[in-house]
Amino acid sequence: MLRIGDFSQLAQISVRTLRLYDEMGLFKPAQIDRFTDYRYYNVEQLARLNRILALKDLGLSLEQIKQLRVDDVPLAAVSRIAIYCDTPRYMTQCAAFCRSANA
Repeated sequence: MLRIGDFSQLAQISVRTLRLYDEMGLFKPAQIDRFTDYRYYNVEQLARLNRILALKDLGLSLEQIKQLRVDDVPLAAVSRIAIYCDTPRYMTQCAAFCRSANA
């Protein structure tokens, strides 16, 4: 388990961003200390975070990313997703694309 600061350095993302993603329900820590509320992450979570960051870099909003099932999005399909998700009305098609790309 990595503490939030160590994980943020490894992921090259700010602690503030990790906290925001947690509050939004977009990217949860593997464990939260019940006494100190300190967040802990696993190295295995990097793949999911990298998908989120890639989708964000492609122009999707955090809300759009949250609506997707990020774990079902193959890395090879991430760049193609921007075509389907350029407006909110395409979110249903985008989600269907993600499911079919993973099949």
